[in-house]
Amino acid sequence: MATPPGVSSSRIAPPLVAGAATHREVSDAMPHVVLFEHADFRGAHRHILMPEPNLNARNDSFFNDRVSSLVVLEGNWEFFGDANFQRTYGTVLGPGLYPWVGAIGIKNDDLSSLRPTGTAPNRAGAQVPGHVILHEDIAFRGRHKHVFRDEPNLNAPNDSSMNDRTSSFAVFGGTWLFYGDANFQRLYPPVLKEGFVSWVGAVAVPNDDLSSLRVIDPSPLGTPGCGHTILFEHVDFRGAHRHILASEPNLNAPNDNYLNDRVSSLAVLYGNWRFYADANFSKPYQPKLSAGLYTWVPNVGITNDDMSSLEPQGLETTFNCGASLRINDSRFPGPFDQPMQLHPTFSCDRKEVRLGKFPPISVGPFNTPLGSDTITITLTHGGTGTFDEATGAMLVPITLHLHHSLTLVSDSDGDFNLTTGNSSRGVFNLNGSPLDAAGNITLVSASTFRGGFLGGTDCALTVAGTITPHP
Repeated sequence: MATPPGVSSSRIAPPLVAGAATHREVSDAMPHVVLFEHADFRGAHRHILMPEPNLNARNDSFFNDRVSSLVVLEGNWEFFGDANFQRTYGTVLGPGLYPWVGAIGIKNDDLSSLRPTGTAPNRAGAQVPGHVILHEDIAFRGRHKHVFRDEPNLNAPNDSSMNDRTSSFAVFGGTWLFYGDANFQRLYPPVLKEGFVSWVGAVAVPNDDLSSLRVIDPSPLGTPGCGHTILFEHVDFRGAHRHILASEPNLNAPNDNYLNDRVSSLAVLYGNWRFYADANFSKPYQPKLSAGLYTWVPNVGITNDDMSSLEPQGLETTFNCGASLRINDSRFPGPFDQPMQLHPTFSCDRKEVRLGKFPPISVGPFNTPLGSDTITITLTHGGTGTFDEATGAMLVPITLHLHHSLTLVSDSDGDFNLTTGNSSRGVFNLNGSPLDAAGNITLVSASTFRGGFLGGTDCALTVAGTITPHP
């Protein structure tokens, strides 16, 4: 958490983007080991993502001489009994489960350093059949536990913290069954595959009741959801950590606040993420970070011990389009057409779309019995809607405010549900068109103005153009 006594640039690879601050760039196969305090993947755990020369470091010493089991998720690794990669065990491990280090040539409660290696493994571990992270609280908050194979008893004497305490979980691989009692008794209804469950009640798993779980169909570990980032308390991935699996608006939440204003390093396992100094995604830091290891957050423009919220980013696009407004009033001849450029952002699961900034539309001037009038149309509400990637259908509610330059004419508002389907109101019957393979789309909405001079008057809005890149 404190400023490190010198972050050596020799330990950090070139930046991902030219001109960006440095970080360790990695491939899709990011080296990754999870160390466990006890046999059979129980007790406390620690993630190792790069060479660790000293498990007895002053800011993270718990695991020195305390490793009894481990899981290699990616890469080949070599292990040492002393710090600074001294006293090699001669053991090289590749991806797999290692439930007892004594069986693979590593002395129990003796490990002090480890690092990735290009040497081929000389010991074989069992295949990783699946991976579940159990969380104590809703929305992936609170304490957590990794489960990589059948777990018959969450109330084991050496690891009982999650028994009857699971409120959310994430499945990264395998097909799983969940049980209310130990030894796979009292089966819950769902069969659960890869995906994130932010509230167990949504999948018919009782809250705070889980006591065992088992994998019935192994599968390779995947990348569900929009992303996965691990936050660390100290530089070089040391100290307390927390898995962020979805938008987190408040690291200072009452049920999980330890890492608020305490993040010094982070690992983006997958996805593109934006980080913020304040809760509710306020005061963004400049960088958006993609998959990689960020050993010291100031190197990428994030103030140390200052982060309070973060979220995975979607696809940013450009919508070159034309807007056309028609008003069922002979005093306002139309249609009123204006070219526009919008910048919609599609969520990473492609289920949500945000239109972004909506530039004002100016209509007129034109003559009225009261004099020359110009109408300025601005977005006052909405702009976030739904998108169906399979069909190209889109629905985006917006509210527009119409301001008249004539002081004697009061303003009006219109609620428009922009849709790629059909929209009818009074004399208007409009048909939109869903996003096609070339990115062409037509959004339409018929509505009735409320309030002001145009209150009760029917109107129609059409926005048509091309979205690039294609979502």
